[in-house]
Amino acid sequence: MGSAHYTVTAYPKHSDFPASETELTDADPAFLAGLFGIPVERFVDVYPMDAGHMAVLERTAGLAFDPAAYDYFLEVTAG
Repeated sequence: MGSAHYTVTAYPKHSDFPASETELTDADPAFLAGLFGIPVERFVDVYPMDAGHMAVLERTAGLAFDPAAYDYFLEVTAG
């Protein structure tokens, strides 16, 4: 698989419009694919994030989440 782009997108609860996007520029594709349980060669899609995903990315990527106010998704696009 060629390069891909990894973006965490926050949507306010009950909204279809994103409030913020954070590019994970130093993301390890195999690590992220494993976190979401997807084979890395098929890891291109939009994945809803649960509390476990958020906890790991808080520790490893230094992100902060507010799951009471936002729904979060990891968007993986082919580069």
